[in-house]
Amino acid sequence: MHSLHFLCCLNFSVHLNNSGFIGTTFAWFTDTDTAAAGKIESGKLDIEIVDADGNSLDSLQFVDANNGTNILWEPGATFKTQGFKLKNNGSLWLKYKLAVNNTEVSANKLNEVITFSLVKADGTVVELNSMEEQTIEPGKTTDGLLYIQGHMSEAAGNAYQELTLDSISVTVYATQYTKEVDMTDDQYDKDAKYDDEVVTVSKADQFISAFNDLKSGQIITLTSDIDMTGKSWTPVSVKGFTLEGNNHKITGLSDALVSATGSEKFSISDVTFDNLTVKSSSMTATPSDGLTNCSAGLIKNADTCSYILMDNVKITNSTIEGAYYAGGFVGYTSGYGNDNNGPVNASHNFTDCSIKNSKVTAHGSSAGGLIGHCGSNAATTTRINNFTTTGTDVAGKDAAHTGTLIGTANLGIVYFDGSIDGTTPDTTTIQNYIGRFVPDTTGKLVINGSETTAKFSH
Repeated sequence: MHSLHFLCCLNFSVHLNNSGFIGTTFAWFTDTDTAAAGKIESGKLDIEIVDADGNSLDSLQFVDANNGTNILWEPGATFKTQGFKLKNNGSLWLKYKLAVNNTEVSANKLNEVITFSLVKADGTVVELNSMEEQTIEPGKTTDGLLYIQGHMSEAAGNAYQELTLDSISVTVYATQYTKEVDMTDDQYDKDAKYDDEVVTVSKADQFISAFNDLKSGQIITLTSDIDMTGKSWTPVSVKGFTLEGNNHKITGLSDALVSATGSEKFSISDVTFDNLTVKSSSMTATPSDGLTNCSAGLIKNADTCSYILMDNVKITNSTIEGAYYAGGFVGYTSGYGNDNNGPVNASHNFTDCSIKNSKVTAHGSSAGGLIGHCGSNAATTTRINNFTTTGTDVAGKDAAHTGTLIGTANLGIVYFDGSIDGTTPDTTTIQNYIGRFVPDTTGKLVINGSETTAKFSH
């Protein structure tokens, strides 16, 4: 029975030729079956800023206590935007962060003296850079209204009168949250990154990575001191950023933070740079290549930079040596840089900055504790509010190129308010802190509200 069964299951063919059997081929029984595996559907991540009624908001306006938008800012004043909520329009849980984009709030740069925070629905006020990540489930909206609050510094000087602050922009960064599960758990997206996120840095390797992967306009915030001693470092070039120091210290950078700015925007606040060591690649530069041999602790060459803000930035125990221009903070500034070599209306701002126990040297031209060479174009406006130079040695090519504040001030406008090393200068005593002033027809100094266009040189 079994033998007959096997023979019945065998299918073969025999091929003949004149010599008989020449070969045999086998074809095995086969079968297929298909079962529906169900639909594969990707999730959607979608967050929206809405008003109290759930309608989309394209802009936020500051209002006063009577909901009026005709705001007059003055030192000590505090205003909030109208309330808003955040809505998850997608099908996935998300986590989010908030950031205020305030570098372009006003062409007159009122944002230099206005700080921003978030007011939660329960009235709690938090700094945006210390705000914990929040989550929203699909189809839901945040509970209660949120507000952005602005406060104008009580120390804002006369230079900030009759300016306008129209609006701010708020960016919500959202990414996946660990809620949905796969075959293992809900942790597969625990490392999901934000798009153009606020990058949090707590150690040297993260600091290096953040700047290596820098996107223009990115916000980098420090959560601890950073020790860069012995670490390889390459200065950033032509990519603007915001660095929020949160009163932490960066130690041991072996070069400037930024080499050349392009026309980008740079904001650095609440940070100390300690034990910086910056030297030009060559010490034999001539005027023709002076801009390629600038030295500075933070920005070497800001020739085309449209906006700089440095607030509560300190340099300590550092050595900065340039072949041509050298500055504790910036080597060279100018308003040139458009494609047609025209002005770019540069605004460079320094508030409550200091350099202590350091040395700044320029072998070929100008050296300054803050800026080596400042100006060179009528489109450059520099605003300085208080500066300290305790224990710092500044040396330019000669006395006429050496200033504890600025080595050479040129064709642009310099506004100074407050004190230098605890002393309040005027249009005459400012010469003690600036090596030379070469105004030509467009340059001027406005010192604590008083203006001068009188040329001087040591």
